[in-house]
Amino acid sequence: MKKYLIFVLACLTALPSFAQKLPKAPKGKGLAKIIKQQARIVRQANVLTQIPISTLALTNVRKVQGKVLPSAPTPHMPQNALLAERLMAQTLPPTDPFRLQLLLVDPSYEQRLAVIKQYQATLENFKQFKSDINPILYYQSKPSERRTLPTLEKAQLVAKIMKMHRQLRALNILVVPQDQPLAQANAYVRYAMEQVEPNLVGMLDSGLREKRTDRKFNQDEFIMEMPKAGRLTSLKNYLPYALRVRQAAGKLPAGIKMAVLNDRTSALSAIMEKHKSVFCPNWEITTYNDTEVLLHDIQYGRAQYDIIITDLIVPGGGGYYLTAKLRHQVFKGTIIAATAFQPDERLSIGLFNKGFDGMISLPENFELQKEWPLDVMTRLNNYFYYRDLHNWNR
Repeated sequence: MKKYLIFVLACLTALPSFAQKLPKAPKGKGLAKIIKQQARIVRQANVLTQIPISTLALTNVRKVQGKVLPSAPTPHMPQNALLAERLMAQTLPPTDPFRLQLLLVDPSYEQRLAVIKQYQATLENFKQFKSDINPILYYQSKPSERRTLPTLEKAQLVAKIMKMHRQLRALNILVVPQDQPLAQANAYVRYAMEQVEPNLVGMLDSGLREKRTDRKFNQDEFIMEMPKAGRLTSLKNYLPYALRVRQAAGKLPAGIKMAVLNDRTSALSAIMEKHKSVFCPNWEITTYNDTEVLLHDIQYGRAQYDIIITDLIVPGGGGYYLTAKLRHQVFKGTIIAATAFQPDERLSIGLFNKGFDGMISLPENFELQKEWPLDVMTRLNNYFYYRDLHNWNR
């Protein structure tokens, strides 16, 4: 009986279903793939063996009273919180004076030296301001540590922030916005105000106008084009030139004080020569060939002007610098750009948002042409027409 059972078991193990199948030998490509996979696994293992086991085991865990809680989620810091941490932790050194880029057009050596000195002093003041206010901002940025600031303390902090903002604002119209230390300082001051008194953030104007709210932009009005021409206007073009000049001069409001800034002596001489007879004869006109001289006359009260006509490219700063400075000083007069550029709308919008109130496109050496007094006075009359029509402040 025992021999019979042994024989039956031997037969069953010989069947295919009971036999252990041997793996097929891999083909050439398959063998290469297996070898590459094994090599990659070995490399990964070698790298992992060089990392401390504590780092691998405790990457996403937290400890409480010495106990490890591995189920804790990975900490996540919002993007704005990261930016705030960076603003508070990092202070960029001032740009090297030789690499500092200014907004001034063709600045003099004295101007550049003065701006560099102002730049360095302002950023040094900012460094001290930041060290004073950083501890308060740090705790105010933490929800668990944040507290309601007492009225007196809040008022003192706002005063400090506004004082620093005014210094940076005066620098913003002199140095390019791309300067990293200045941009960081502006961002920090804005963040400080957001933490201390969010309702006053809107008061932090950079000084570089980006959008005007005192009037709406209109291309025809900005370049002082004639209002929609009627029959009477078209008939006037056939009148003698001398008569049209007298009519244009007679329509201008009397008693206006105007300054003209241009670096060409021939242009300024022609303006003053025509002023004696036909060009704005009822106005008081003063000419300048240097931006700083005009700025100082206004700043120190030596002169007051209702209208300034300025070229855009003038030694000592130019029209952009002049306008930025005057608007920063809350100059309420009219500033008109006189330029050889064509009245492109994109250029006009840029001038408009920088504080200019109009633009006159004059060709090079305009003083050699006969009709420039009529053209300029006509556009000035159009400006006053639009100003009264829309009740502009200036």
